[in-house]
Amino acid sequence: MIKLSYSNLFRRKTRTIISLLAIVIGVMVIIVMVSLADGQFRDLQNAVSQVQGIRVLQKGAAGPLFSEIDMSFEQKLESVQGVKKAIGTIFQIAQTVDGEPVQFGTATVRIIGSDYSKGSFETAAGVGGEIIQGRSLKATDSGVVVVGEDFMDIYNKFLNNKVKVNGETFRIVGVYKTGSALLNSSVLMTLNDSRDVLNFSKNKTGQFSVEVDDPSQEKKIAELINLRFKNDLEATPASGFSQDFAIILDGFRLLVVAVAGISAIVAGIGIVNTMLMSVLERFKEIGSLKAGGWTNENVMKMVLFESIILGIFGGLIGIILGVGLSLYISFLSGLKVFISEILLIQVFLFSVSIGLFAGLYPAYMASKMDPVEALRVE
Repeated sequence: MIKLSYSNLFRRKTRTIISLLAIVIGVMVIIVMVSLADGQFRDLQNAVSQVQGIRVLQKGAAGPLFSEIDMSFEQKLESVQGVKKAIGTIFQIAQTVDGEPVQFGTATVRIIGSDYSKGSFETAAGVGGEIIQGRSLKATDSGVVVVGEDFMDIYNKFLNNKVKVNGETFRIVGVYKTGSALLNSSVLMTLNDSRDVLNFSKNKTGQFSVEVDDPSQEKKIAELINLRFKNDLEATPASGFSQDFAIILDGFRLLVVAVAGISAIVAGIGIVNTMLMSVLERFKEIGSLKAGGWTNENVMKMVLFESIILGIFGGLIGIILGVGLSLYISFLSGLKVFISEILLIQVFLFSVSIGLFAGLYPAYMASKMDPVEALRVE
């Protein structure tokens, strides 16, 4: 039965290939989108896991890129019970490096300026990392920077080389690395240098990275800051970042589900069309089989096997192409992808299910054929 069903698909190769393509494209798109979403989420998780303390932004700011706070809040924040330090930090995207426009994506260069008079932050902004070459920044530094290891690779730089950021020249005194590709292409500098590079006012900062005496009280202290400075500031504990990223990921996953739904409909219509046309073309043949002793169940099995085989082949080919395309996109763009075994199993079952359900109606129609009427057809 399976051998017969398999051979039936190749009677009209063009139509079979078109139906197969519908499944292959659907499976491929799902794998690429989900693997990219999961890869970015895992990278964000690595970055968030290194964040400590409380981030304080201007009230209503969409993020650190759009925040500007007066430095007078530094002492006010440090007066809040449980706060150890309030460190001014500026976080912005660089426009040019060595006179060339900055690319977007994982190669985006982030300028992070921090107040090193209050402590040594290898990667500033409360994000942990380690120096792998040279040294960290000091409060008295000027005209020098520490850069991420990915930055060094992208711009072909070495320790003590000069680099021009937004038209200002700096000397590289250190190189750091973190567990996140999103942070490894940043340029770290003192707060004063970042103000000059980004045209920030001398009495302004983009955000405050707040250290607390007891990390277990971060959420409570963040609520206290929000209550005391509700008209000016907005504080978020490190644990709150994961929730923000989870919301973003959920939204992206909904988009993937919508695409999967559309893919299922398109693929299903293609298989239904192929099976119906196949049944109509074999009207006399099916009648002969039934006249020779085939039951309705036998006929249904034959047609269902044909559609399921389409789903199996479409799923396997789609998985191979989807994995290959995901890795290729990752290679070209530098974006991380994560392809799990569960994802591959799910999309394979998805493609087989499409074949199964799309074949039900044509199989039913074939099983209800009257053998006498079929044999009368010339």
